[in-house]
Amino acid sequence: MLYYAGYTQRIGDVDSGSTVTDYLPAERSRGITIQSACIPLFWNDHRINLIDTPGHVDFTMEVERSVRVLDGAIVLLDGVAGVEAQTETVWRQANRQKIPRLIVVNKMDREGSSFARALSAINHRLKGWGSPVVIQWPIFAETPVGPKFKGVFDLIEMAVVEFGANDTGSVVQRSKIDTMVGLDSFVEVCCRDCGALEGVKQEHVEKLWNQIFDARVSLVEQLAALDDQVVEAFLEEADGSHFALKSSILKSALRRLTGDGKVVPVMCASAFKNTGVQPVMDAVVDYLPSPTERLPPVATLPNGETTTVNYDDKNFSGLAFKIIHDEKRGAMVFIRVYSGALEPRVVLYNSSQRITERATKILQMYADDYEEIPSVSIGNIACVLGLTETKTGDTLLIANQHSINNAKGNTKKSNDQHSKQIKPPASAFTLETIHLPPPVFVRSVEPISSNDARKIETSLNALVREDPSLVVTTDPDSGQTLLGGMGELHLEIASERLLDTHKCAAQMGKVSISYRETIPGDVVGPIDYTLDYDKDIFGKHSKLRVRLLVEGMELEEAAATGSENNHQDWIDVTGTTKPVNVVDMASHFDVKDMFPVPLLMIPSRNGKGPLIPMAPNGYPSIEDLKEAIEGGIYGALARGPILGFPVVNLKVTVLEVRLEKPELTSLAGVRGAIGRCMRDLMRGVSSTGSSPKCPMRLLEPIMDLGVTVPEKYVGAVTKDLTGTRRGHVIALGTESTGGVSESGSYESHVISATVPLGSMLGYSTTLRGMTAGTGVFSMKLLGYGRMSVDREEVVVKDMKGY
Repeated sequence: MLYYAGYTQRIGDVDSGSTVTDYLPAERSRGITIQSACIPLFWNDHRINLIDTPGHVDFTMEVERSVRVLDGAIVLLDGVAGVEAQTETVWRQANRQKIPRLIVVNKMDREGSSFARALSAINHRLKGWGSPVVIQWPIFAETPVGPKFKGVFDLIEMAVVEFGANDTGSVVQRSKIDTMVGLDSFVEVCCRDCGALEGVKQEHVEKLWNQIFDARVSLVEQLAALDDQVVEAFLEEADGSHFALKSSILKSALRRLTGDGKVVPVMCASAFKNTGVQPVMDAVVDYLPSPTERLPPVATLPNGETTTVNYDDKNFSGLAFKIIHDEKRGAMVFIRVYSGALEPRVVLYNSSQRITERATKILQMYADDYEEIPSVSIGNIACVLGLTETKTGDTLLIANQHSINNAKGNTKKSNDQHSKQIKPPASAFTLETIHLPPPVFVRSVEPISSNDARKIETSLNALVREDPSLVVTTDPDSGQTLLGGMGELHLEIASERLLDTHKCAAQMGKVSISYRETIPGDVVGPIDYTLDYDKDIFGKHSKLRVRLLVEGMELEEAAATGSENNHQDWIDVTGTTKPVNVVDMASHFDVKDMFPVPLLMIPSRNGKGPLIPMAPNGYPSIEDLKEAIEGGIYGALARGPILGFPVVNLKVTVLEVRLEKPELTSLAGVRGAIGRCMRDLMRGVSSTGSSPKCPMRLLEPIMDLGVTVPEKYVGAVTKDLTGTRRGHVIALGTESTGGVSESGSYESHVISATVPLGSMLGYSTTLRGMTAGTGVFSMKLLGYGRMSVDREEVVVKDMKGY
């Protein structure tokens, strides 16, 4: 694209590491995209802001934040593999953001590629957004060594499109077909000297024309079923002929339907052979919406109400969607502008964090190169310098446009984040933020010497700011710094950047798993425990009695499953379907029983409502006490007694909190007493003071795995998954054939399974070995499932060392 748009004078190649957008050393050495790169290009008098995103599952965060700011997308498929496992994940990400898109079946030059098989996979596996509409058909010429991809047939213009000029594809030759003549015109165009089908047998040409004929009829009928203007033109102007419809009618209908999410245009190309790229760029301009044609984004006002951000609003609003660290320029914040314009040296109000920062410069990024620009306007993407605290997903506004006139004084750094927060004005809205996936792999980071600790801490903070899917935590027992990420490759790349880019002297530990802890509800019944707390907290004596009831929720009660029997041996702890834990302070707990003296009852403001209870004099407010109770519970649940992992799937019922005199009552004491009671419960301490065997159990991450392999490897892969990897195969899907060999060796089979994450370490290498490099897989966190007692003992011994 960059070559044809005139940005570069050469065509880059992934295999040789010469592409413009893959500029990191790790990207060029591995031949994959690791981080998204933005670059503008101009085509047909339109500006296109192109974002190249990774395809590997470990870097799904890069796709997530890029999709959040897009107006349209191009989904690239492999002509041989078709819809791969990770393609479905990216498709669902685009569905959540309601992104109009095109589909391009690439690599049509490869042996075994099949456009028909790819179409079948699209229809069966890419759901939730529009119907695929084929607007191009591949032209293959039969040769002694097999089919050869020669060009594409434009079903809109009814034209053969060929690409020449010394194999660069820079010269596009369009030859329209006389639809009144049909096959004869097609033969005349394609079988002429130097034509796409020169020397090809007549029966092959006729077969190809019949496919094109059927595809054109299907295109018109699909559009007519969704657009009244096509029906009207079909009946009145074309006299019921599928081939007499003007291309302008079809193009305008495609643009409307694509923008509304009713259809997805499907094209074909071979980027490696420089064939079919320019029509894809034409389709971006013709069918994908401009920023002003998209629905205005929804924002939230400080009072909780929602509003829309109008594109004609002169006030600036933007979303920070990506941050990279540069040694010379510091933090570089990528923003998408939704309204107004931004100029340098302006004080911005971060409505997400309620702070202000000054934008010193605005840069136009060209992958790893940049150009300083005077402003950035609506719909565009730019890089802002000077923002030291802005994070991914923050909303940025211009301070003085929202009457924040004291912003300059609040730009000073402070150790207390809350001390510099500014109360948002009524107009300071916040855009929808960016979803952060939870980490599933963890490895330790240790400095070589104590002198390196500070630099490692600073570098890790820079890495996390760049990539929010990385999480840095500290083990309270060992004091180790732990780096969490989305996968083995993700952590490997992060480790390389820490050592090579940031020049840190650190020792990286092996990859480990992030487990969870729980009380099994179907094994251990409700546990009731009373604690008399009498202790000094922060120099103040605290005395109170607390009584809690803890019970584990049933697995099927907590599982969010679409299976027919609605039962799974895992629980969803992502918080997307229901809370990870439940705290009940209403069914048994009454605030009036909390104090040794009666409550104060005051009338409501209007004097008509019920009386409002207030804490007696000398005690903290009832709201603060409730927050302290919840804080104590959730604080204890953050670290389980077995290995210190978060505790999930529990229901905690507050039965009693009885305070003493005001001088013996403090919020810290209440929080400490509740936390102590919770920890005793989880350790299995009974009311009599005995310590029975700990009722807690470990839960291991359960992954939703999709493996795409050729037919001949299905047996070996399935045996490996259900054997040593302790997996359960849920479904075995077969993509319909279309143009494959009789042996079916190119037919893609998709194995869907649930597998413990602990069994997936090193699976990428194993799968490549089993399938001769043809197998691909993607996985996402499904939930957490129980482990066998033997497996749990092995994990505990491995992590504790004894």
